[in-house]
Amino acid sequence: MYKHLSIICLALLCAFPISAQVRIKGMVIDAQTNEGIPFATVVLRSQRDTTQVSATITDLNGGYMFEYMKPGPHTLEISCLGYVPLQKRKRVGMPSVGHVLEWSDTLQVDAKQIEEVRITGAKPQTADRKVYTFSAVEVKQAQHGHDLLKNLPMLETDMVNGTLRGVGGKSVLLLLNGVAATENEVRAIPPHKIKRTEVYDIPPARYSGVDYVINIVTSELSTGISGGFNLQHAFTTGFINDNAFLSVVSGKHKITAEYYLNLRNYNDCRTQTTYDYLLNGIEHNLNYNNKEHFGYTDHTPKLKYAYGNLDKQIFEFTLRPNISTRFSHENGTGTYSNSTSYTEALNTKNSDDSRTIAPSVDLYYWRKFTDSDEFSANVAGTYFDTRRSTQSHEMVGDTMPIFYDTLSLHNNKSSVIGELVYTRNMGTMQFNVGYRAEYALLNSNYHNGFGHTNYRSDHVQQYGYAEATGMMGHFLYRISLGMKHFYTKSIYDRYSKPMFTPMFLLGYTKGGHTVRFVYTIAPDVPSINDLSSNASYLSRHIIERGNPLLRNSINHAFALVYSISNPYLELSAAPIGAFGKNTHIIYFDVVDNHYEKLRSNADYDWGIGAILNVDIKPFGNNVLHLRGMFTPVYDEMQSEKVSFAHLSLSNNMSIVLNIKDFTLQGQLAIPVYEIKDGMKKLTEQFSAVSLAYKLKNWRFTAGMLWFGTPSHYRTETLDGSAVRYTHDRSIYNNKNMFTFGVSYHFGKGSDWDYQRKLQNEDTTAPSN
Repeated sequence: MYKHLSIICLALLCAFPISAQVRIKGMVIDAQTNEGIPFATVVLRSQRDTTQVSATITDLNGGYMFEYMKPGPHTLEISCLGYVPLQKRKRVGMPSVGHVLEWSDTLQVDAKQIEEVRITGAKPQTADRKVYTFSAVEVKQAQHGHDLLKNLPMLETDMVNGTLRGVGGKSVLLLLNGVAATENEVRAIPPHKIKRTEVYDIPPARYSGVDYVINIVTSELSTGISGGFNLQHAFTTGFINDNAFLSVVSGKHKITAEYYLNLRNYNDCRTQTTYDYLLNGIEHNLNYNNKEHFGYTDHTPKLKYAYGNLDKQIFEFTLRPNISTRFSHENGTGTYSNSTSYTEALNTKNSDDSRTIAPSVDLYYWRKFTDSDEFSANVAGTYFDTRRSTQSHEMVGDTMPIFYDTLSLHNNKSSVIGELVYTRNMGTMQFNVGYRAEYALLNSNYHNGFGHTNYRSDHVQQYGYAEATGMMGHFLYRISLGMKHFYTKSIYDRYSKPMFTPMFLLGYTKGGHTVRFVYTIAPDVPSINDLSSNASYLSRHIIERGNPLLRNSINHAFALVYSISNPYLELSAAPIGAFGKNTHIIYFDVVDNHYEKLRSNADYDWGIGAILNVDIKPFGNNVLHLRGMFTPVYDEMQSEKVSFAHLSLSNNMSIVLNIKDFTLQGQLAIPVYEIKDGMKKLTEQFSAVSLAYKLKNWRFTAGMLWFGTPSHYRTETLDGSAVRYTHDRSIYNNKNMFTFGVSYHFGKGSDWDYQRKLQNEDTTAPSN
C-alpha cells in the first residue's frame, strides 16, 4: 500500500510543473486581408504589476510562440508599423486537451501611419539575408511590382539599359517566390500583392557567382491576365531598349511570354591606339586614329509554361530562342616609324560582323515530401551557333599593302547543365545538400592568314556541396563545404583538377547592428574563348592568341562586414582582403621575330581594401535617397612577365527623389584606374539624370546621359611591359544623349506561391 501511495505521490509531483506551465501558439492577422502579419512585436505582461513576462516577433506567416507560461491573468500587446496597436486582457489557463493554448488576434490598418512613405528592414539581419517591407503609399505610387524594388537600398536603375542592378554595377538575380524570374515577370505582379522582399547579400551556395539575390514574396494571386510594355529610345542616335510581357494563369496552369529588344547603332566612335616596342634592336612605333561605326541587336524572346500542385510538386518548362548580331566598321589613318628614321603614313580599314543563335530549353521539377523536406531538380540545355567574319587592311597610301588579314569563323557549342538539391528545414536551421554538373562541347572551324583550324574541346565542371545556415539567439552562422572538379580535353592538353571550396560565416546581430565575418575559397575558371588556340593579327608585328594550357586560378577572400539599419540610414562597411594563386594575366612576349599578346597564369596576387555602401534617407522615408558605393583597394601581383602595385578608389553615387507621382534620379561615377587581367583599365565615367511621371497605368520618362562628354574607355599596359600599348575609345553618340521612355501596364497579374530552388543557364557564346 505504501509502495503504491509513494508512486502516486511521485507521479503527482512530476506532473505538477508540467500541468502548471502552458505553451501559447499565436497568430497575428491583418483584418482586411486575413493574412498573417510578419514582424509584429508581441509582448505579454502580468496584470498584477505590468512587468514583462515574455516578448517576441512574429515569423514570416504571422505566427509566434510563448513557451512555459504560468496560468493567470495577463495583458497582451501587439504592435506593427502601419497598424493600430492592440492591447487586450488574456487569461492563460489550461487547455482542455494537451498543453498548447492557441490565440488569434487581428490588427486594423492605421489610417495615419498608412500615409507614410517608408521602407524598413523589419527583421534583424540573418546570416545571409535581410527582409524589407513596403508601406501603402509606396504601393500606391508603384505602377507594378517592379517599381517597389527601386526603393531597396542596395539596388539602382541602370539608366543606360533600363534594368535593375546592384549599386556600383553589381550583379542581381531576381527570384519570385523562390523562382528565378526576369524583370518582366516581376512587372506582371500587382504592387499590393508583394508582401516582402528577402535580400541575400551573401548568396547561398547554389547562387554562387551572383552579388545579390532578391527573393520577392507575394500573396497567392487569383486567376487572371497581366501584361504591358516598356519603351526607351534616344532621339539623335540608334538606341533602343524595348520589352513586352504577358502572363496568364488559369487554375494550376500558368503561361508567361516576353520579348526584349536591345539595339545600338553608333556612327561616331573614335579610337586611338598606340604600340611602342623594341624588336631586333630597333624601336618601333605604331599610332592609329580610327572612326568606327558599330552596333548590336539582341532579340530575347522567352516562353514559360508551369503546372503544379502547390502543396506537393511543380513542373516548369522554359524556351529561349535568343538571337544576337554585332558589327563594327572602321576607317582611319596612322603612322609607323622606327629608330632608323623611317616613317610611313598609313590608311586602315577594318570590319567585324558576327551573328549568334542560341536556343535553350530549361526543365525544372520540385517536390515537397513533408513540411520539412524538399527536393529540386533542374536541367538546362543550350546550343550556340556563331558565325563571324573580319577583315583588317593596313596600307601605305592607297595601294601598297602592309598586311591584309581575313577571318572566317564558325563555332558550335553545346552545353548541358544539371543540378539536384535536397533541403531540410529544422527550426532555426536550414540544411542544403546539392550536386551540379556542366558539360560543354566546342567545335571551332577557323580560317585566317594562319591557315585553317578545326578545333574541338570538351569541358566538364562538377560541384557538390553541403550547407547549413541558421541562428542561435543573436548569433548567426553559415557553413558551406563544397568540392569542385574541372576537366578539360583538347588536342593540345588534358587537364583534371579537384578543388575544395568552403565558405564560413559567423556573425552577431542586435538592435539593428550586425557584424559578420566571411571567408571563402573559390576558383576563377577561364572561358572557352580564353582557352582557344586561334590566333589573329593586331598589327604588322603583333599577334593575339588564346592559351589552351591556361589553368584555373584559386582565390581566398575574407571580409568583416558591419551593417546598420534604421529609418534614416542603411549602411554596410567592411574591410576586405584577398589572395590568389595562378591569377589570369595578359602580356606581350617575343616569339619568332614578332610579338604575341598572350594569356597566362601569374604566380600570385593579393590585395586589401574596404567597401562602403550607404543609403541616407534624410526624412526617414523614401522621399529622398542619397546613395553611394566607395571601394578603396590596394593590389599587388607577381609573375615572371608582369608585376605591379596599384591603389584605386572605385565609386558610384546616386540620388533618388520621390514626390507623389514624380521620380527624379541622378547618377555619377568618377573614373579611376583598376587592374584587370594584368592590364590597366579606366572605369567608365558616367553622369545621368531622368524624370519620370506616372499617370494611372502609364509612365513617361525623359533623361539625359553623359553630360558634356562622350563615354570614354582606356586600356594600357603596366610599367615594364615589353610592348607599351594604349587604347582610347570615345563614343560621341553618347554625349548629351537625350532619351524618352513610355511604359504601360494592365491587369491584376497572376502567380503561384511556389519555391523554385534551382536556376541554371549558359550565356557564354564561343566568339573567338
